[in-house]
Amino acid sequence: MDYSRCCNNFRRIRHIIACATAVLMALLITKVSGISYFTEKFLHKWLHDLLIIFALLFFICVVLLVRGRFSRAMWPVIIGVALAYACSALSYAGYFYVFNEYWFVGSGVFSSLLSNALVILIIAPFASMSWAFGAIFGFLFIVINKILCELKQLPRGHDFL
Repeated sequence: MDYSRCCNNFRRIRHIIACATAVLMALLITKVSGISYFTEKFLHKWLHDLLIIFALLFFICVVLLVRGRFSRAMWPVIIGVALAYACSALSYAGYFYVFNEYWFVGSGVFSSLLSNALVILIIAPFASMSWAFGAIFGFLFIVINKILCELKQLPRGHDFL
């Protein structure tokens, strides 16, 4: 096997590990710290389904977008905030449209549809503190990526990855 191909595969694996670990730790921190309290009250019945959809969508977007130059400096925080907001809006819209259509469409009146869309696409992602989740993810990704880079530079006998 070619050394450069092996090195590229290691970078991809390290990137996916860093993203997955940062997403899981950010979910844990937002739950433990109480940041998600309003979300739990607001979405009590739908929280677990929405959380799964949001976490998967966010993880896929982060793996695809936070790489190369965007994985350095403060870019993961900025990208994490923007992606978390967008992914939460998409997960709300998708979930309520597919599984709870009567809530999304309302009575069929245009103003009701407009007000529900306003809530789902603008107010709910902001109020649910998904942007704070994205910021926590960004900081964790920076730290985890640095740790994994340092582990890679250990002598050959201590290469854990």
